[in-house]
Amino acid sequence: MYEASPKRLPLSEVVKQAPQQLGHKRLVCKPQEQQVAVVLAAGSGTRFHSETPKVIYPLDGKPLVRHVVEAVEQVDVPTVVIIGHEGSRVMKALADKNVIFIEQTERLGTAHAVYLAQYALPEQFDGDIIVLYADVPGVDKDLLQAVLERKQNHRRADPTFGALVVTGSRSLSLMSASGNYGRIVRDEQDPLCIREIVEKKQIDSMPETNPRKRMLADCDEFNSGIFVARAPALFRALGSVLPHRVGQHRCEYYATDFVEHMVAYGLHVYAWQVPAALQFKIEGANTLEEAQELERRLRTQSSSGR
Repeated sequence: MYEASPKRLPLSEVVKQAPQQLGHKRLVCKPQEQQVAVVLAAGSGTRFHSETPKVIYPLDGKPLVRHVVEAVEQVDVPTVVIIGHEGSRVMKALADKNVIFIEQTERLGTAHAVYLAQYALPEQFDGDIIVLYADVPGVDKDLLQAVLERKQNHRRADPTFGALVVTGSRSLSLMSASGNYGRIVRDEQDPLCIREIVEKKQIDSMPETNPRKRMLADCDEFNSGIFVARAPALFRALGSVLPHRVGQHRCEYYATDFVEHMVAYGLHVYAWQVPAALQFKIEGANTLEEAQELERRLRTQSSSGR
C-alpha cells in the first residue's frame, strides 16, 4: 500500500522503473511456450497468526507455495514468482525450482504485483499470463489443464478474447472466507462473459443507500483470483488501473480492475465457474484455521482418489 494523495495516478505512472529481479534474467520461452505462470507470494498474511509466513506454512508436508509451483511444473509452463514479505525464506523454500523471482519491494496491491511480472518476460511477449496465488494449495495439474483448455477454446473461437476468470459458488463453499472474496458481475447480454469484479472492500465501503450494495453482497458467484489473460492486453489494462483507498491514509491497486478496462477495450472476459466437486481446489487460506481445514479436505479428496 502507499500513502494516499489528492492525485490518483494510474499504475503505469507509479511504476517508473523495473523492479529488482533476483538473478537478473528474463524467461527464455520456446516458441511453443506461449504461456507463463505468475505466482503471487508477496503478501504478509496479516490474519495468518503463525510464526511461519503464510506462503511457506507447511501443508500436507510441504510449503503452501510449493503446491502451486509444482502444479505449474506438471503442465510445463515457465514460472515467475512475485515475492515480498520474508522473500528470502520464500526463495529458500523454492531453491530447487526453476523459477524467476521478482521482488515487490513496495506492496501496492495485487495489480502492482502482477504488473511487475512483465519485467521477467521475453521481450515483446504476446502469449498468455496465468495468474495464481501461493496460498491456494488445491491447484493441481488437472485444474490447470482444464483452465488452459477452456482458454484455448475461447481464443480459437473469439478473436476478441481477453481473459478467462475462474470462479466459484459461495453457497457450495465450506470455507467461511468465501464471503470475503470479490463478486462476479456477469454480462446480461452475454452470460458467458463478465463485466466486472467487485472486491468485498469496495462493497463494504458503499453507502447503505446504494442499491448495488445489497445485490453485490448477496451475489453467489465469487472470484477465485485465478485467471488467464492475453499478456499485452493485460498489462495495458493493469497500467490503467487507479488506486482504491483502503484506509484513511492508504491506497492499493486491485488486479480485478483489469476486467473493466479490457471490456472498455472491446475485449471479452469469460468466466468459468468450477463444478462443485472441484471447488475445494480454488479456495485459499487466509487464516491458520482455514489452512488446517484445507489440509483436511485435500487429504480426504486424495484418499478418495478424486
